[in-house]
Amino acid sequence: TGQKITLTPGQTYYFRTKAQGSVPASAIQTLAVPARPATPSFAIDFAAENTSAVVTSEYEYASQANMSGALPGTGVRVTVSPGTNLYFRKKATASSFKSVVQSLTVPGRPATPQFTIDYANERTAENVSSAYAYSANADMSSPATGTGDKVTLTPGAGKYFRKLATATEFASSIQTLTVPARPATPSFAIDYFNEKTTSVATGDFEVADNVSMTGAVSGTGAQVSLVPGNNKYFRKKATASSFKSAVQTLTVPSRPAGPSFTVDYNTETLAENVSANYEYSAEASMSGAVTGNGSKPALSPGTNLYIRGKATASQFASAVQTVVVAARPTTPAYTINFVAETTNEPVSAGDEYAGAASMTGAVSGTGSPIALTPGNNLYFRTKVTGSSFTSEKQHLLVPARPTMDAAVADTLRVPYFMIAINLQGDETGFSTDDIETVNCTVTEIGALICRVDPLQPGEVTLKLKANAITAGNFTSELLSVIYKPSQTGLDLNELSGNLMMYPSPVKDHLMISLNAGEDIPVRVILLDLYGRTLTSCELQSGLASIDCSGLTDGIYLVKFIIQGQDVITQKIIKE
Repeated sequence: TGQKITLTPGQTYYFRTKAQGSVPASAIQTLAVPARPATPSFAIDFAAENTSAVVTSEYEYASQANMSGALPGTGVRVTVSPGTNLYFRKKATASSFKSVVQSLTVPGRPATPQFTIDYANERTAENVSSAYAYSANADMSSPATGTGDKVTLTPGAGKYFRKLATATEFASSIQTLTVPARPATPSFAIDYFNEKTTSVATGDFEVADNVSMTGAVSGTGAQVSLVPGNNKYFRKKATASSFKSAVQTLTVPSRPAGPSFTVDYNTETLAENVSANYEYSAEASMSGAVTGNGSKPALSPGTNLYIRGKATASQFASAVQTVVVAARPTTPAYTINFVAETTNEPVSAGDEYAGAASMTGAVSGTGSPIALTPGNNLYFRTKVTGSSFTSEKQHLLVPARPTMDAAVADTLRVPYFMIAINLQGDETGFSTDDIETVNCTVTEIGALICRVDPLQPGEVTLKLKANAITAGNFTSELLSVIYKPSQTGLDLNELSGNLMMYPSPVKDHLMISLNAGEDIPVRVILLDLYGRTLTSCELQSGLASIDCSGLTDGIYLVKFIIQGQDVITQKIIKE
């Protein structure tokens, strides 16, 4: 047709010049058409992401199946792009056809890994198998291959992961695992006054006694108690989206040594002034502690005192000093020898005594009993020493010498007279046998009221013996009366001398004794201050009792009518 004939490689073609007129056809040309060269068989090196063999200049390749834009090989491996197929063929030469196109199917990349963070354990949440590699570098330099365990993470340092290439699969895209930094380290401080942290530890924090945080406990929303000398460790706890913080070491200094105050036994205070830098209490717990004011606190014998240096903004309260305050020595217990009128016991040189509770002018014992003065009380105590307080004072009640009040003048003219024995204390044990008598007999007619009957004219004497009562007593002074019987009628002066009314003041019953003679009638009348008669009675055997319990408090008159005459009128007090 005047055009070139398309040849089919491998198909022999035959040609001749056609006969023309008388010119015969030429001999037949046999055109041997060689077959195409073998189709290329390039394969993929998935690890290197290029062809496994070099592509020489005999070949050309393209990303289009129709080989448009084909590039000749350069003698190096051709880079492959995952997911983009390549096409190869051997180029035609002057003596060879081009080959059939090889379609090299290039698979896409595997999915990018999706590793996540286990913040509590500071590692990946997933195990990383040997099919994956990871690196601290975005370019995956210096990678490590997974071992099937979780990969440890460093807060603040990102980690990069990808699935490794295989013989049939590319490496995956790189996963950038953003690893956030740790939260800020806690900054708890010390409240030295309360021995706690200054701020509360919420449940976001955990506290331990060791830097490894073994046995850590969660905050409770309260301040954390501190023990001087024992450090405390704090960190913010990990969450689902945050690492735990670095550990804060809270250095807790030791407690300062306790003070060394001493006792002044003489003044019963501390020997040293206690400044405002110290506080003291009677309780070992220091409850109710009092701040020193520069003076010496008073001590209570037998009650220890507890002292410590006070806490400051930068120092704990010191250890507590226990000032051992000894109890007082046993109080002396001296008793009275009423006969000798001394103490029963020797008064040792370790004791002292005085006539005043203030112990003014106190005298030290000499190892002998001391003389006593009836009616003058004494005070005894054990003396202070360099290591002991004075004892409590013994108040030795030294009763007055008993007295015998006689309803009689110095000269007695009537047949008998009455005496009232005045004793301090309970009269238990008294009897008339305890009265030494001369020229008389004694008859008890009431409590410590006795009738004395002279035996014959002359001196009558009476004296109460020592220890006449159970409680003990001194001897009384001697009572002396001259008995000289009267030969005439009544003597008003003598009658007045024989009158006794007791007690005074009166509360319930007024007792009356009047010796007017055996056969002389005596009428007793009780009057108020207006002269109105309230009650009356007759003396029986020289005695009478008037009930005053119903009277109001005040002054009343007692009138005695003897032989029809108003002889004696006296006042009494009712209370």
